[in-house]
Formats: sequence, C-alpha cells, structure tokens
Amino acid sequence: MKKINTTVKTSWSIIKKAIGKLSDKWSFPNEFLINNVPVSDKKEIAESFNIFFANIGAHTSHNVPPSNKCLSSFMTQPLYVAPQDIIDIVNKILSKSSSGQD
Repeated sequence: MKKINTTVKTSWSIIKKAIGKLSDKWSFPNEFLINNVPVSDKKEIAESFNIFFANIGAHTSHNVPPSNKCLSSFMTQPLYVAPQDIIDIVNKILSKSSSGQD
C-alpha cells in the first residue's frame, strides 16, 4: 500500500475490500424469530421489541437474589453533590432540535 499514492478514503476502501467488508451500510433483517416463529411484519416486530424492553427490568429483577444489606453498606464514602454542580452540568447539556418525547 505504501507504493500506492492515494487518499485516506481510498486506503480504507482497499482495506475494507481486502477484509470482505464492501459496504458501511447495514440492512434491516427481513425477519426475526419471535417465540421461535419467523416474523416479517414490521409492526409485529416493533411491538415485540417494545414488549421486550418494557418488561426487561421486571424479568431481570426475578434473577437477582434478595439481599438484607442496606443501600448505604455499598457506599464506602458519603456522597454529596452541591446544587450548583447540578445546575452547571444541566447548563452544559446541548438542546436538541428533535421534537416529541424521549
């Protein structure tokens, strides 16, 4: 590659071709397995993802054994955050131009 007088973009193109990655673009799968059944309907796929992520917390909590430890036992030092620190951090957050709920 040193012999080739080329740009960075062309160099990456050569590297990607050499490793078999011909495109940066990815495509959405045509179907997903939902409850071991192939599903291609995009609305049904979206609803299944929504159900999965809406319930992941409850499902995960069932796998966490109960504990008798107090939350403060996990903290080795007291935690104090000054109100001004919070204000400063919030003021540094860039506003978004998107609309709707997050």
